[in-house]
Amino acid sequence: MLRFRASQISELLKVAQDEGLNDFELREVEAVDVVCEEEKWNVTKEELREFDRIAPVDIARPKVWEAAAARDEFEVPKALGAVTYPAATHSTYKLITGLWQKLLERYPTTLHIETLTPAIQINVLDKSEPTEGCLQVLTPRGTIEATAVAHCTNSHTGHLVPGLRGKIFPVREQMTEQHFELSPKDSLRSTAFLWMKGFDYFIHRPETRERPGAILLGGALSQSGDDGFDEFGVPSDADRGLFIAAYLRGLLPTMYDPRRETKLVSSWTGIMGWSADLMPWVGRIPASLTGRDVSGVSEDVTGPVLEGEWLCAGYSGEGMTHAWGCGRALAAMMLGEGTTVKEWFPEEYGITEKRAEEADVRKLKELY
Repeated sequence: MLRFRASQISELLKVAQDEGLNDFELREVEAVDVVCEEEKWNVTKEELREFDRIAPVDIARPKVWEAAAARDEFEVPKALGAVTYPAATHSTYKLITGLWQKLLERYPTTLHIETLTPAIQINVLDKSEPTEGCLQVLTPRGTIEATAVAHCTNSHTGHLVPGLRGKIFPVREQMTEQHFELSPKDSLRSTAFLWMKGFDYFIHRPETRERPGAILLGGALSQSGDDGFDEFGVPSDADRGLFIAAYLRGLLPTMYDPRRETKLVSSWTGIMGWSADLMPWVGRIPASLTGRDVSGVSEDVTGPVLEGEWLCAGYSGEGMTHAWGCGRALAAMMLGEGTTVKEWFPEEYGITEKRAEEADVRKLKELY
C-alpha cells in the first residue's frame, strides 16, 4: 500500500510527458507536517517508529525536527516538532481537462462527454430481447445500453449502489485562497498543521504572468460542529461552514506572526467521497450491493470489456495519492487484466460483501 501511494508522483510525471501536458503546475516539493500539541507530537513520533519498522526499505524515511530546530527552520513559534518528506503538488483540474481534450481529439466518434445528464436509474435488460448490452442507464435525455457501467461519482455512489450507502458518503470540506507573506522557502513546501483532531494544510501557488502568487489553505474540518461530523453527509457545495470559514481566515497570522496582514481572495467548498474504513473501493461490484444481477443475461454479450457494474471511489480526502492509480487499476480489471493488477494494486481496496458488511461509519467516528 505504501509503495502504491508513493508511486503516484512518477506515474503522473510519465503520463504528462507521454501526452505532452506541461501546464498543470506539477512541482516536486518538501512536505512539512508541523505539530503544536504535546500529545499529538508524542503520538506522531510513535507512529514514525512504527512506520520505520514496517515500511519497505525503498520507501523514503521522513526527517524528524525537534522543537528548537522546527521553530527556527519553519518559523512557527509554537511548534513542538515537525516531520518532512518528499511530496508533490499539481493542478488536478488542468491535468484532467488536458487529458480529456487529448482523448476527445484522438477518439472523436466513440468518446462523448454528456454534461448536465445525470444517471437516474440502472436496469438489467431482458435477455429475450435483442440488446447491445446487459444494462440500461436511464437519463433525462434518453437511455444507454451497455455491457459494463463504471461508477465514478465518488461521494454520490450510494445514489445508484444502495448497498454502499453509509459505506461511501459525502463530506463537505473547505478551501481558501489568501495573500500572506511567508519565507521564500515556503514556496517549495507543502505545509500541514497536525492536531489531535484533524489537520490544516496549504501550498504556495507561484506567481505567473497571468496571476499573482497565492496561498491555497484548507482543512479545519474538526472546527465544525460535533468535531467536524456536522459536515458528514452534506452533498451540496452551495454553502460554507461558518466556523471553518472564520478559523481559516485567521490561521496563518496565528501560526506565524499576528502582525502580518492576510488578505482573503476567495473561499469555497467541495464535496469529497469518504470511505467508512478510510480506503478506496475499486473493482467489480457484487450484485448483492447493486440489487442488479447480470449473470443470467450476459451470456450472449461479447466484447473487449467484462460485463457488470464497476466502481472506483472513496478516497477520503487522499485522492492525490490514490485516484490515478485506482483508475488505472479499474480500467485494467474491466479489460480482463485482473491477474496482472494484483501484482501492484493493494488487495485491501477490493470490493467484497464482507468488507461492505464490516465498513461502519460509527467506527470512523471512534477514530476521530
